[in-house]
Amino acid sequence: MRIGSFITPERVDRLAAAGGEYAELFVTRTVMAGDRDDFGSFATAAAAWQTPPRAFSGLIPPELKLCGPDADPRLQDAYLDELFWRIEKIAPGGGVMATVGSAGARDVPEGFSPDRARDQIADFLARAGLRARQTGVTLNLEHLHQGESNIFNTLSECGRFVRERGLEDVHLVADLYHLMMQGEPLSAIEENAQLIVHAHVADRERDAPGTGDYPFTEFFAVLRRAGFDGDCSIEAFWSDFDAHVDLAVRTVRAAAEAAGYAPESAPDPHA
Repeated sequence: MRIGSFITPERVDRLAAAGGEYAELFVTRTVMAGDRDDFGSFATAAAAWQTPPRAFSGLIPPELKLCGPDADPRLQDAYLDELFWRIEKIAPGGGVMATVGSAGARDVPEGFSPDRARDQIADFLARAGLRARQTGVTLNLEHLHQGESNIFNTLSECGRFVRERGLEDVHLVADLYHLMMQGEPLSAIEENAQLIVHAHVADRERDAPGTGDYPFTEFFAVLRRAGFDGDCSIEAFWSDFDAHVDLAVRTVRAAAEAAGYAPESAPDPHA
């Protein structure tokens, strides 16, 4: 299992020094920030990182609505075309993850039909999933607890939605922080084992692993029983990155190994 982290460009070297193996980028602030000239400079710099970009989150800006009266498939498609073009330039070999959390874009507007919103989101995910597959990217839907989003709050809800809508190009990320905040049992991982291809972790208060008391070893043990063999990203808000990054990587790696994961790199899911 590879251990990576959500990271800003100026912190990639520090993450590598702490033993992190890859970067997960917040797309709207990095990959999609600026015009193509800006992106070209960013992509050149990223190619030299010791912790290469292998995962992408924060895919959709809040102003690009996925549901509600302002949802516009034409604008969505234009954005998706540019997004996956840029991801392919950064990761030309494919084998990377892209996660749809993006609460601001997906939240159902007050007074809008929840059923209609789900129809719109399903349509968006089908189009996004097709583009992802065509560029060697695995697209995931992320569960966000009720304090962050008003739809898809549990891993189980996400799994039911993906299966019921026949979204064959959409998978799931299992996020320990959101499971804990929502009070969802870890058994939801085993119930959705066939769909889970990526993992996120943080500790209490969404701080660095090792600063609180979240059950990392139990989380990884359930993942391993479920047959999960992917990567795990630390998704912390980092109250003190420099002071905690070594502890965070060490904590996650130790928990994964205690659950039976070997320290070697995970296999390419597209191999």
